Amino acid sequence: MRKNSPATISSEPPETTDGFDNIIGRSARMREIFSKIKSVADKDILVLIGGESGTGKELVAQAIHNNSYRKNAPYIKVNCAAIPDTLIESELFGHEKGSFTGAHQRKIGKFELANNGTLFLDEIGDMALTTQSKVLRIIQERELERIGGVRPVKVNVRIITATHRDLLTEVAQRRFREDLFFRINVVSLLLPPLRERLDDIILLSDFFIKKFCVKFDKPVKKLSAEVIEAFLQYGWPGNVRELQNVIESAVAMEENEIITFKSLPYPILTSSNIHLYGRRKSDRTADNLDSAQAGVLDPGGAKIQFESGISFPAGPAEFKKNEKESAGTSCEKEIDAAVAALLDNGLKFDQIERRIVVCALKKAGGRQLGAARILGVGRGEMQYKIKKFNIACKNRGQKDAAGLEAEDDE
Repeated sequence: MRKNSPATISSEPPETTDGFDNIIGRSARMREIFSKIKSVADKDILVLIGGESGTGKELVAQAIHNNSYRKNAPYIKVNCAAIPDTLIESELFGHEKGSFTGAHQRKIGKFELANNGTLFLDEIGDMALTTQSKVLRIIQERELERIGGVRPVKVNVRIITATHRDLLTEVAQRRFREDLFFRINVVSLLLPPLRERLDDIILLSDFFIKKFCVKFDKPVKKLSAEVIEAFLQYGWPGNVRELQNVIESAVAMEENEIITFKSLPYPILTSSNIHLYGRRKSDRTADNLDSAQAGVLDPGGAKIQFESGISFPAGPAEFKKNEKESAGTSCEKEIDAAVAALLDNGLKFDQIERRIVVCALKKAGGRQLGAARILGVGRGEMQYKIKKFNIACKNRGQKDAAGLEAEDDE
């Protein structure tokens, strides 16, 4: 079999609807990001992308450019953290011949190179204050001066910025200009860390496995059940970039069809890392503890009880049981009656959904993963709904009967 050279390897994702423009994901948080990208891409507007290192900020910036009317014009990337303060102004704005020692010829800066296209300023939070003031002027005036130059140069550039820092904190500590922050933060996109995208971890793993099996000329491999469980427990402090490196190492080292623990890099194997960054198995097992003490189950444990007295079957298993016992009719009638009662009480769809989420959390003793399992959704989806409905969960160390703080009625 002919081996592929690295230069011929495609980084394109497999044909799938689980993503957008080379960004892989199907979790609720990522669907929201995709929607925002589509909304802002064709509008000539400044975008600030936030998120931890390794979450895919560069891919999002590229997707915005690819879906804009500037897509056929230059797309120039600058990592502000990788360029010394003494050189960054020359890199961004260019310089004239003889403007300083070593300037033997004119140099065109990144702003000019990106003219009519997009300039992506990655890690703008690491930019020196003196450079920030000049960038602000370019944004406002749409013109720049090369170092040593005497004439302003007009530029037509869309600017996208990104940072892993909390710029509001940087502004408060006078490390980032407040006026520049408000100028670049017209639209902000905050990328979730991988630990909040559990629905995407195996999807991304499969993508990277296929990619690196091609690179190393190996048959397509699969993750063992134990490795999948470890991946879902691990906290991924390095986010998608770390997952990619783990899969690359595993594919390179594993000669069998199944990727096992033996092939994984050391950090994934240590219990200390799972304790620090993820959930231990003992914690996950607690999701299955009897939650009748929470006062939300009937004595048989078959139903979730609302404060109003209306109840639903506890979950998919109970639905299946009821269907077998009553040929699929009594369960449906019970659900119809419960929904009708909720609607008669004037509750809207969002209010009903919120109460279902609250009851699932109570049944799971306040544990988000347990509630997610009850409702048949991923933990990322559950976290999204908790935030959407402003449900206040107790911290793990604060134990009470329901695991939740008092809820406000809608």
